[in-house]
Amino acid sequence: MFRIRSAGRDVLTAPVCLDVVRGGKALAWKTSQPARCCRKSSGKVLFRSVQSAHGLTRHSEVTVEMDGRVGVRVTLEAKKAESLGGLRLTLRLPADVCRYWLESAPPSWEAAGPAKLGFVCPDKTERPLADFQFAWVGDYNAGLAFSIAGARAGWLLGKNGRFRQVRAGDECRIVLDTGPVRLEAGQPVTLEFALYVTPFKPLPSEHWDWRY
Repeated sequence: MFRIRSAGRDVLTAPVCLDVVRGGKALAWKTSQPARCCRKSSGKVLFRSVQSAHGLTRHSEVTVEMDGRVGVRVTLEAKKAESLGGLRLTLRLPADVCRYWLESAPPSWEAAGPAKLGFVCPDKTERPLADFQFAWVGDYNAGLAFSIAGARAGWLLGKNGRFRQVRAGDECRIVLDTGPVRLEAGQPVTLEFALYVTPFKPLPSEHWDWRY
């Protein structure tokens, strides 16, 4: 549990995807400005890029920090007003990594037994997006936290936004969907979220003497 190994453990089965849905289909984007490093320090680096798709422009900012945090800020701007089917963030994780689940609100499921060190990741859950802030899913030596806490305004612009999680087969899929949303011409809409890869760092041997 406390060893650093040369072979890591994947926490994603596919790239994190933020889709703009129009007519029931995710838009295909064309790169206008490739990702470039705009700022860096000893513990943080910032990347920016620009994409376009059928009258929309997408500005992306990604901040990667040395402790495992990845912050993402995406700004959409429409040339003319239009209604979209939704803005949808999808995370896909290996099912064997998704053993436990923790979040800000008390979970609605029970631990499977006294030997479990937390709540077992459910096979399926769904709720209004307005009720979601952040969650962590994973195992003791690999996991991923995802958060929209503190930047929820953009996520709640749509109608009937939903948070969904389904664990089936060898994959666990998590979706944050704004539901139908309308973009006004020249009025940017920003979505922000953060990912935290866990564990952040090995625990010291003194951990066993700490009191919580």
